[in-house]
Amino acid sequence: MPDSTDDSFGYPATGIQTGETSHNADYSADGSGRQGIESQNTIDPEWKGWEEQVKPVDVARLRLQQRIAAFAAQLEGMLDSARTTDGVRDNYEMFRRMYELVLDATGRPWKWTAENEKQAKDPNALVAGADWCGIFAAYVLTRAGRPTQWRMWNGPIEAGILGPRKTTIGAIHKGQKDHIEVGDIAVLAFRTIWKDPYTPEKIRVEHHCVVIGVSPDGKTIKVVNGNAEGQRITISDVSISEVTYFYKAT
Repeated sequence: MPDSTDDSFGYPATGIQTGETSHNADYSADGSGRQGIESQNTIDPEWKGWEEQVKPVDVARLRLQQRIAAFAAQLEGMLDSARTTDGVRDNYEMFRRMYELVLDATGRPWKWTAENEKQAKDPNALVAGADWCGIFAAYVLTRAGRPTQWRMWNGPIEAGILGPRKTTIGAIHKGQKDHIEVGDIAVLAFRTIWKDPYTPEKIRVEHHCVVIGVSPDGKTIKVVNGNAEGQRITISDVSISEVTYFYKAT
């Protein structure tokens, strides 16, 4: 678990180390790092035009996916409401970095305020009252090299596109779960992520998370969650059946 407030990218694209826990973002059967990229070309020697069967590897895209997975995984435990010093949330400065970098307040960059600073320090408060799982996902993609903004009440958009028009990153995929890959933003419907201190019931809301691995059979994904229960950054395995849709980020 990180013991520093520095969340700068400093991990290799393979073999992700996060304190005492080691996470391997490569869930693919062939070692390619993700589902859908062929690391080896299959050639039919009986076909004369075999050169046309060679499937090229998009190296830049693969490296971006690896960077997204590595950067996301290294943030595990960086934020946790249970970790405080003299009543102040540890690493609270990360909220300002996330909000100022990627949060789009309906056509304008987010302006950090003294009230936001107070909320960030308070382990029981939500900064600007926002469930920040999507903000975290956009932050991860941006820091890994895929500029993305999070527009309040809308979702992830192409960085730099302001104004009232909503332009999502990539495409929104529904009913195509077999196409989900490392680096995508998965949306889980009605996933319990937070307990309301004012009621005995848990709030069930839509949750955004960053995919860092896909099992060889495609039935399970490994994700990094921002704003997991207790306002933590966690890594978990999720059944593909829990995914309602996802944003194709790479």
